[in-house]
Amino acid sequence: MFHVFFRLFSTYLSKSNFGFTICKANMLGLTLCYNVGVKNDEPKTAKEKTKMTNERLNELFDSRNSNLAICVGSWKAYNECNEHGLGTCYNGSFFLDFEKLQGSEELYEVLTALGWSELEQEELFIQDYEGEALFENQNCDYINPAHIADLLYENNVDLSSDALKLAAIMEYESCDLEEAINKVDDYIFYEDTTGEEYEEQLVCDCYPEIDFNKLGWVGNYVTIDYEQMARDDDIYETNGGVLVRC
Repeated sequence: MFHVFFRLFSTYLSKSNFGFTICKANMLGLTLCYNVGVKNDEPKTAKEKTKMTNERLNELFDSRNSNLAICVGSWKAYNECNEHGLGTCYNGSFFLDFEKLQGSEELYEVLTALGWSELEQEELFIQDYEGEALFENQNCDYINPAHIADLLYENNVDLSSDALKLAAIMEYESCDLEEAINKVDDYIFYEDTTGEEYEEQLVCDCYPEIDFNKLGWVGNYVTIDYEQMARDDDIYETNGGVLVRC
């Protein structure tokens, strides 16, 4: 007669995320587990996790009067030519208004609401943009829009007044947007002005007593080379105006 001996099972409880699991380990090293308590729910989808509303999406994708609207791209989506390969898109609109965007946290909420996976959100770039020429001389393939969103939001940048100035600083200093924001107080920008016009106005304001008409006929031959003055004063001229160091 064979006698079968059973060792007493040791029982322990391990708490899971959704209840308790009772596990019994026997002498052979096998483990029998029984789930008790709350039933596991299906994990939430990416769209269900975001707090983004359709109303807010409509607001952010209305970039008609924006000074900086960006179509956010994903290198993963672009290389795979999947449904997000052409960048952000909501109801036919591709451009997000970065003046309204409240930092990178809200940007990621937008992408999640649009169904972008976490992997697609890891390597972002500026696929296209509209507005002032902030990135005209920049390689947008290597600019992360999430970083731009944080720079604008955290520094309270007013692009309606500072966009042309920042673009001029970036061009003159050969720097990126972050450096330009840090140097914005070092310069004054005069919109729709040339270097010559700036110097001529400067002379009129600083030396109002100068009147070539008082010189008679000799005054017809006396001129001031405002263009040379602008070069000597290192006045940087752009298509939108002139940049003057304080």
